[in-house]
Amino acid sequence: MAISYGEMVAVKQWFRQNYHHDLVKNLYTDLHRFGSALESEDPRMTTDLFNVMIGYQRSGWTINQAAQKLKIKIDDIQYLRHDEMLAVSAYARNFPGPLQQLLLPLINESPLNRSAQVTFDLYTQGEPIELIAQERRLKENTIREHLLEAAILIPDKLDWDILLPESKRDELSRFYKGEPTAWKFDEQIASFYEYRLYQIFQGITNEK
Repeated sequence: MAISYGEMVAVKQWFRQNYHHDLVKNLYTDLHRFGSALESEDPRMTTDLFNVMIGYQRSGWTINQAAQKLKIKIDDIQYLRHDEMLAVSAYARNFPGPLQQLLLPLINESPLNRSAQVTFDLYTQGEPIELIAQERRLKENTIREHLLEAAILIPDKLDWDILLPESKRDELSRFYKGEPTAWKFDEQIASFYEYRLYQIFQGITNEK
């Protein structure tokens, strides 16, 4: 099992502390509720998240398998999984149940993880993605993941005219209309990074 020792210990402790005859039923109910909520946001996230889980005689999807099954690029799978983890974190913070009992002790209290916070601080200083990646010796896609995390968790602190210029938003608006959760990604129109940013931006705009 490709998980850290600390995570393995946390799962064992959770199991010992919460084991009772209704645990499986309650966990199933919790996962079903979360999956239904996630599906309304993007069905691909639900499909990937539940297929990446491991179990008895069952190994989860690799990134390559997910890209093939969902018919999107490998880089875009990484963005998708990043959003999945943010959704899991948000769910665990707000809905009591087995998942909250398992995950809450593992969740950082800060809205952003440490690495994403460093990226965000450099971004707010006006540094472009390419320069931030060079300074931090990270891939540009990793920097984009950090900025997507900030867009989801602290959207009001971002300069959207820099992150996703108005000219780009106008261009995307010709293709993506209506409720953002109903949109379908098309790599011929924009990168997945730009698509997700615009989806988040429109979701925020619609709420105001």
